[in-house]
Amino acid sequence: MQAQQSQQAMQYHNQQNAQLQQRMLAQQQQMMLHQLLMRRRASPQQLEKTQALQQQREQQAIEQQASFVQEQQRKQAASPAQDEQQAQAQQKEAEKQLNLLAVKNYQEVFLPGQVFKALQARTLSHKAESELNAINSDLLSNSWWSKQEATQLNEKVAAYGKSLTMLTVDLLGFDLDAPLPSPAPLSTSQLDGMLANNTFDPLVATKIIRDAAQAEKLIAGERLAKAVKDFNTLTATAPESQELPAALKQRRNEIKEGLRLVNKEIQRYNVQIGTLNRIRFAHKEIQKATAGYLAKNGS
Repeated sequence: MQAQQSQQAMQYHNQQNAQLQQRMLAQQQQMMLHQLLMRRRASPQQLEKTQALQQQREQQAIEQQASFVQEQQRKQAASPAQDEQQAQAQQKEAEKQLNLLAVKNYQEVFLPGQVFKALQARTLSHKAESELNAINSDLLSNSWWSKQEATQLNEKVAAYGKSLTMLTVDLLGFDLDAPLPSPAPLSTSQLDGMLANNTFDPLVATKIIRDAAQAEKLIAGERLAKAVKDFNTLTATAPESQELPAALKQRRNEIKEGLRLVNKEIQRYNVQIGTLNRIRFAHKEIQKATAGYLAKNGS
């Protein structure tokens, strides 16, 4: 009896410690999310720390749900249903409680992480910025141009054009050569329908955030996409008389002008996307839907 009480006390102590740790991690994560919501960009160190915290919280949530399932199975084995009707009722209640836990964990753990990631991805990563700076450092420098061999110049310039295109595609998330689709309108109808039926698929909620993020990039990135596409075409097209000094000078000036336009459009994109609120609104609507479900069902 004493051993059982000691074990229960230890389990209670461990649960309290785990809950305290989860609250501390949640507070740190919310601070970082608030920073991004206030349009302050995270440093590489802050980003790394936040990502580690997010992974830790997500793992804890996954383990919590797995433990819940195991506990339900243990209870069913210890107290089997008396008949089929009781078994169905117990199963329905267990599924409802698991759904409540899944919704709660998504709202408190996974959703903030997805919003943080979406907001962070609206601008070039620190690594991508370094690569862009390297391209600017060479192609905007007369000294760099004067040191290049004519036979290798076109290959180097074309490589820079491809690199800039890849950076832009990674940022915007769409093919620069394909017709731009219209930004998808925000809709939580599928999420609302699931919750009304006491079911929950986190991928549906995730898609709402993803669509909102893509819509912002389509709105803010159209001119940037065109500038980069034009620049890539320019760098990939070698002049027929490239050995003539006048032709080389003209090509150099055209490429420098094209790159300056790209830089200008990146700045304009950063300003415009910072004014858009689709991700924030999607976050708010998902919070509203999940909070309503949890309140209605007693969690």
